[in-house]
Amino acid sequence: MRLGKHVYCQKPLVQTIYEARYLRTLAHDTKVITQMGNQGSSNDGLRRAVEVVQAGLIGPVRQVHVWTNRPIWPQGMTRPDGSDPVPDSLDWDIWLGPAAFRQFKKDIYQPFVWRGWQDFGTGALGDMACHTVNMPFRATGFGYPTEIEAEIFGAPNKDSYPIGSKIRFEFPARKITIPAPHRTFFHRHDTIDQVATTFWWYDGGQPLADNPTKHDGTNKPPREITADVESLLGEIPGSGCILIGDKGMIFSPDDYGADFFVKLSDDKKFTHSSKHPAVAAIPQTIPRNPYHEEKIDADRRQHLEWIKAIKDNNPEQCYSRFAIAAQLTEVMLLGCVSIRAGKKIVWDGPSMTATNAPEAAQYIKRENRPGFLLS
Repeated sequence: MRLGKHVYCQKPLVQTIYEARYLRTLAHDTKVITQMGNQGSSNDGLRRAVEVVQAGLIGPVRQVHVWTNRPIWPQGMTRPDGSDPVPDSLDWDIWLGPAAFRQFKKDIYQPFVWRGWQDFGTGALGDMACHTVNMPFRATGFGYPTEIEAEIFGAPNKDSYPIGSKIRFEFPARKITIPAPHRTFFHRHDTIDQVATTFWWYDGGQPLADNPTKHDGTNKPPREITADVESLLGEIPGSGCILIGDKGMIFSPDDYGADFFVKLSDDKKFTHSSKHPAVAAIPQTIPRNPYHEEKIDADRRQHLEWIKAIKDNNPEQCYSRFAIAAQLTEVMLLGCVSIRAGKKIVWDGPSMTATNAPEAAQYIKRENRPGFLLS
């Protein structure tokens, strides 16, 4: 980025809050074109859901509940003893990157299972929240939370993330700036007030008796929250998102927020957004990804949007540019900090400080190995 090179990077961009803030600042300073690979951002449905919430259809959003069937990789394990020969095809030192040195063990840390290790991944939360929390994050204008508190399933350890976690984030009342539906030279945005919001995250479940690195998938919102979803689908899906406002609810049954249902206070059940008359009355305010061909999937649309922005030299065309994506990542990684610190975090966002837990500083900004320093 300092060389003027445009960057597309997979979620969640980084491992630490400090790095997320660093990239957000760097994108602003270098003005290169950036995009994060949370490909649900390229879907019309996600952008429509953001418009619907910001238009006030369900009123001020007071609760958000997001759950996932992840981890689908091992978690809740400690580091094994011993070492195995490093394959000729692997540069173990480079693969370790900024993490502290450890011995190579076959099939333990890579290729896919690195996600569960604290030194390499960010657990189920960091891996999936950039997808599943993307829509409510944008729609309700999550800023800096003031409190983050994690409850874990299984025994805590210092090597890997737990096999399940339930995390509460408290966001204070805030103002959200949104594009005005009829822009003029003097009127480009509207400002709306958003009340304090509690966001609950659920991943994994209780560890299996015969394999504590796997879970039973039971960690989901309370039944009173999901009852209408169960009536709609006949079951609670493995992943989902519910926004609860003063005037109703929005439910999305997938990881990307691309498909959603609406249930207003006077409605008896959820109705798909494409069939709800109140949704139809809300104008489009967010530009859509221009690549709609049937054979182009969400992942490729995300790439093509970034390439077009490069050709047009317009960073704002990227819906998941680092100015937004790094902020989403930063918020989600606070859950990882609470898990690793083993306590509630009282957060001062501007200073990146856990005011009640100075011991959490090592998880906010880590000491990298020599040779792997930020410029």
